Amino acid sequence: MIKLIKKQLLNTDGSINAQVLMAAITALLMVIQSALAVFKIEFRGDWGQIQLLISAILTFLAVIGVVKNTDDKQKGSDE
Repeated sequence: MIKLIKKQLLNTDGSINAQVLMAAITALLMVIQSALAVFKIEFRGDWGQIQLLISAILTFLAVIGVVKNTDDKQKGSDE
């Protein structure tokens, strides 16, 4: 299972796939929200701000080359 997760999160060059990572983080936030609701724990923070922070971190990682978007590779293979 760990190999499958690594295969989905990493591109062939070893960089992190930004689309998959963002989707996984969004799903994880939804799980956390649901778990808090089930146990009637009230979170006073702003979920939107948390998502913006995560997005900013991913953008920074993309700038330094750790995270890559695979859209360009997919477009290039269609031509």
